[in-house]
This record gives sequence, structure tokens and C-alpha cells, in this order.
Amino acid sequence: MQFCASDSTPDTDETADWGYVFVQEPGQACFGCLFPHALEEETSGRAPCAKVAAVKDILKALSGIALYAVDTVLMPRRREWNYRQISLSATMPDVARTIERRHDCKLCTPAEGS
Repeated sequence: MQFCASDSTPDTDETADWGYVFVQEPGQACFGCLFPHALEEETSGRAPCAKVAAVKDILKALSGIALYAVDTVLMPRRREWNYRQISLSATMPDVARTIERRHDCKLCTPAEGS
């Protein structure tokens, strides 16, 4: 189990029942395009660790989606999404969509003059 750098609490959540898979491909959307607020938190100071799923059933479900995503990158299999979110309890919507690259992304867009 991994611990947060800010304190000694585990960065896992035993009650987590949702998660996501994000596929980043060359020249396409990156983590900063998907979560631009995460970059803002990082630049404004140390952001708290996010809790991640530690329940076997959601990890298995996400593993299957991640393996499928890897297969679509390596083989000619169809995938119409680069972000897939699932919730086993349906407390959050299941999502499959394409995140577009943000032209103002601080992570993947080169600074002017670079």
C-alpha cells in the first residue's frame, strides 16, 4: 500500500466503486487536457493525494477495460473513446467519450517561443 507524501494516510479507498481508464496517444489529449484543474492545483501548491480504488471488483473491471484499450492501440480493434469511466453502484454515470486536445493545455501545448 502506498502512502501520501503529505501525511501517513493510505491513498486508497476501500469503499471505492468507480474508476476510469484514459488512453493517451501521440499528438492527442493528455492528462492535463482531461483534468486541467489538476495542473492548476499543482502550480498553486501541493495538492492532496486523491483516493484510489482498493476494492478487488472495481480493479478487475477497470483492468478489463485497460487491457481492451491496450489491445486497440496494438491491434486493429475498434475503440471510439479515450476516456472510459465506470461506476459499479451506478452512483456516477458510466461514460465513454473522446477527450479533445486543449490548445491551452499547460502540459502538452508548447509555450510560445519554444
